[in-house]
Amino acid sequence: MKNKETIGVAFLGVGRMGETHLRNLTAISGIKVVAVADLILERAERGRQITGAELAITDSAKAIEHPAVDVNKR
Repeated sequence: MKNKETIGVAFLGVGRMGETHLRNLTAISGIKVVAVADLILERAERGRQITGAELAITDSAKAIEHPAVDVNKR
């Protein structure tokens, strides 16, 4: 991870608790969710809408590989 003011996060799994975790992450200064992955695309899209993420996808490996991702949350 590079020393910078914003940490890019890939978030994997947007079930009921996942939505809660996403809302909590968006409230943390210096955190930006850039990719959201879930096996069900509609859930990934909902996570993208909650966070303003750049990417909603069903492939978690591709979410983690997004160039703006510094860490991932499962």
